[in-house]
Amino acid sequence: MNTPRAYLAAVVTSNRQIYAIGGSTDLSSPLSTVEEYNPGTNTWTTRANMPTARYLLGAALGSNAKLYAIGGTTGSGSALATVEDAIVP
Repeated sequence: MNTPRAYLAAVVTSNRQIYAIGGSTDLSSPLSTVEEYNPGTNTWTTRANMPTARYLLGAALGSNAKLYAIGGTTGSGSALATVEDAIVP
């Protein structure tokens, strides 16, 4: 990955790309970073950031082919009750 991280979510899309979403480097600095991995070329591409930085989140691929970031935690430790669908492969 271009951005080292832990506590992220990962989703595989129908075209076999893997997305690394959010996460944190130290449990106090959530990331809004989204990166796409292409296993065929073994390369990472930085995608548009999420509107809300978060770690310990869930993620899902919707039937509309959008990626959704679900819940998670902020840098202050507050739980998020939001779903963002701004991640479009």
